[in-house]
Amino acid sequence: MARLYFTCSILILSVSLALGQVTMETLQQQLDERGISQEEVQQRLSERGYNYDSFADIPPEQMEAFQAAVQEVIAEIEREREADASQEDMQSGNSSEVLTEPSPDVVQGATEAVEEGASVEEAVAEAIDRQEPDLPGAKIWGHQIFRDQHISVFRQSDNIKPRDSYVLGSGDEVTISIWGVSIFERTYTIDQNGYIVPSGMPRIYLRDLTFGDAKEKLKRQFSSFNQFQDDQFEVSLRHARTISVGIFGEVFKPGNHTVSAINTAFNVLMAAGGPTDIGTLRNIRWIRANGEVRVIDVYEYMNDPTITESFYLTENDIIQIPIAERIVSIAGAVKRPMRYELIEGENLMKLIEYAGGLNANAYKQIVQLKRFENDQQQVIDISYNELVNSGGDFALLNGDQIVFKEIPSPYKNFVSVGGTVELPGEYEYRQGMRITDLIERAKLVEESERSFAVLRRTNRNGTSNFIRVDLEEILLNNASAENILLAPADRLTIFGRGVFTDAFQVSVSGQVRQPGTFEHDPSETMRVRDAVLLAGGLLPSAT
Repeated sequence: MARLYFTCSILILSVSLALGQVTMETLQQQLDERGISQEEVQQRLSERGYNYDSFADIPPEQMEAFQAAVQEVIAEIEREREADASQEDMQSGNSSEVLTEPSPDVVQGATEAVEEGASVEEAVAEAIDRQEPDLPGAKIWGHQIFRDQHISVFRQSDNIKPRDSYVLGSGDEVTISIWGVSIFERTYTIDQNGYIVPSGMPRIYLRDLTFGDAKEKLKRQFSSFNQFQDDQFEVSLRHARTISVGIFGEVFKPGNHTVSAINTAFNVLMAAGGPTDIGTLRNIRWIRANGEVRVIDVYEYMNDPTITESFYLTENDIIQIPIAERIVSIAGAVKRPMRYELIEGENLMKLIEYAGGLNANAYKQIVQLKRFENDQQQVIDISYNELVNSGGDFALLNGDQIVFKEIPSPYKNFVSVGGTVELPGEYEYRQGMRITDLIERAKLVEESERSFAVLRRTNRNGTSNFIRVDLEEILLNNASAENILLAPADRLTIFGRGVFTDAFQVSVSGQVRQPGTFEHDPSETMRVRDAVLLAGGLLPSAT
């Protein structure tokens, strides 16, 4: 806790100095909060060459160095005090955390946030959250959008561009621009009664209108007093009002959150860290200031982010996160195995849909359910194919675990052919298929040996039978007993005729032009003279 206070206070001072928002009075206030005397700071600054009674006395070119020196001195004093406290803790057997200064990147980020419209305190809180993340990893699908900070919290800034569904309220500033025959631009603030009061015109009620409806109403009203075409009139939101929203229940940062009204319920949930591990994602209660209660479903948002247009908040709205009632898990051959929260009416089929569907190798005949019931764990086999064919579903309870197994064995509905054929490889096995059907697909070549081939058939014990095949007889008579029925995974090997022929060679060396080895003529008509000629003939030096 001391470490967090130190980091926050140093960061607040650092940002204030960077923005030039610190006076001697505010600096003294910061020092008082830390219990540091001004004299001690001035003495250490004097040792660094800074002797000023007022910030106004500091030359502009030295302001940046002076700011750094102030931060350094305060951090130095804090470290010395922490070191003394740590020494005392060690002597007493207690432990304490080591204090660290905020990094330059954190200071820069917080400074930029203030320049974008955030308060110093708001910017510092965001910077500390980024520097010291304390949110656990996502355990249930949907938590990741809050834990990974996929949603941002909008701050006040100029020229906000709200959606047409944004609901205007007292405190919003709208700018009306006209160009054409009439030239006009002015910003109006919606008053507490909900009106803007243009000069020379009747007042116009805008509160509780959507931004889209307000633009149409303003165009109609201003067209009665000005001349312009439809494309020469524009309404923009110059500044959105600030609202206070209460967030309670199973959320990491409960309490009242003050945010710009441009934020939706999802942005405000992000500001509160999102639901805890046991908080619901599907039945978040949004209690409007007028008593109306709506339900926020994060899964709907994840499937269709445009629904945020319907979740703009108003002053004093409350968001309440109850405990999730039904969490189930799915594992195995699915695209996104994880834990999911289901609501009423959602069961096995919806769970599979949330998980992205089944993998191609999922075993669909039986899906296994593990369930805790009657003080024991049960295993239930569900006939998934029957459910699909009948259009049915299977009711799931809190804590259920669904497992889709993978198809364990390799495919067997094939036969293969290899060796001296045009198209070797695997082919689909069909009931009643014979050797001639396989040869027709693979296509014999001229060199294919017809008198002998080998069929290998795998047995259940892993061995394989050797079956001799006379292709020539099969080709002459398809009804021959040699044309046997094939079984799945059969392998036919066809040899080339050269396999059964002996090849001899003749070698010529010495005083010839191209000594080497040459194929022997199996007809035995080759003579010595022929071999010498094949070697290029005799050289002149030959005897």
